[in-house]
Amino acid sequence: MKHIIIKSAIVAILLSGCAKDLDLTPKDTISDASFWKTVADFKMGANNLYYSLEGQGFGDTESDIAYNTTNSISNGTYQPGETSGDWNMPYAYIRRCCNIISKAKTAEVDVKVYAAEAKFFRAYNYWRLLRLYGGVPLITEVLDLDSEALYGPRATRKEIVDFILQDLAEAAIDLPVSTALVAADKGRITKGAADALKARVALFEGTWGKYRGDGNANGYLDIAIAASQSVITSAQYSLFTGKGANSYRYLFIEEGDDSKEVILDRRYEKDIEGQVYPALIQRLGYLPTKKLADMYLCSDGLPVSNSPLFEGYGTTTSEFQNRDPRMTMTMVIPGTSVAVTGYPTPVPNWPFYPQRVPNTGYTTYKYVSENTYANAQG
Repeated sequence: MKHIIIKSAIVAILLSGCAKDLDLTPKDTISDASFWKTVADFKMGANNLYYSLEGQGFGDTESDIAYNTTNSISNGTYQPGETSGDWNMPYAYIRRCCNIISKAKTAEVDVKVYAAEAKFFRAYNYWRLLRLYGGVPLITEVLDLDSEALYGPRATRKEIVDFILQDLAEAAIDLPVSTALVAADKGRITKGAADALKARVALFEGTWGKYRGDGNANGYLDIAIAASQSVITSAQYSLFTGKGANSYRYLFIEEGDDSKEVILDRRYEKDIEGQVYPALIQRLGYLPTKKLADMYLCSDGLPVSNSPLFEGYGTTTSEFQNRDPRMTMTMVIPGTSVAVTGYPTPVPNWPFYPQRVPNTGYTTYKYVSENTYANAQG
């Protein structure tokens, strides 16, 4: 037993003698100690944040304008599990944002624009949390495993909203306008994107509060108006008209890429980052509802309930007549053919498969690509 004690003591002495000079910086991987030195480092760090942008999805099925299958959000029973990605992933990106913002404060190079991008994405990810959970723990720094804030209480809803709006206001100061981006940076966060998200958050919260007696509601609505006006008067954006009367249809597929109507988009490109959304619409079903169909105005600007131009529901095509042209660029008129490259033509009622997807009586045309490669990936 004494022999063991002596050996342990010797080991302790040896370790204590070299601990002061022990270099814990990894030599085979990038770490905080070796990174964050150049502008390129900060740009690479900020690049990762773009993965938190939500891509094309089925979010409208959470409301009454689209249907896929009954989901827990639309029926009011949503109860996230302890490992829900809806909670964990935004906080993972918030941590990365906080790290970039913190490192930028002591950087010896000018990286204000990437700190601004990080503030945008921190706001964006808190916005994702707010929509589902309301008030959540407010984290503004990089935490350690023993940080007390890991077990902190939820902030109030107002605290989260105000923090989001503050981050976006600060980000807008150092972000470039859209036309100032060089070709290689097309798609990065701009001042317009920050102002547009600010308007959306403030409008959401203002309307949410207005019908719940919140005294802050009008203040948020005023913020939404001012932020929207900033986007409008910036002269950075305009409607896409490249396809004439069908421009609305093509804005949401490949032909609309890089149009001046786009403020911010999650960008996909073959062999870089792909997506199979057109095929998913066909195979899984993402169907408009009658509620959405009835929301389209008639060509005289009146709703279907008041317009003498509304042809009623007597036939499968009558309700589509004399309507806002965006209606038939969003859903297929029954019995007609649509342009979908790579499929046999004519394609009546594509992509409607009653045996495979829910049946609302309406078929989605919006987002369906005319690119053979895109339509063949599902």
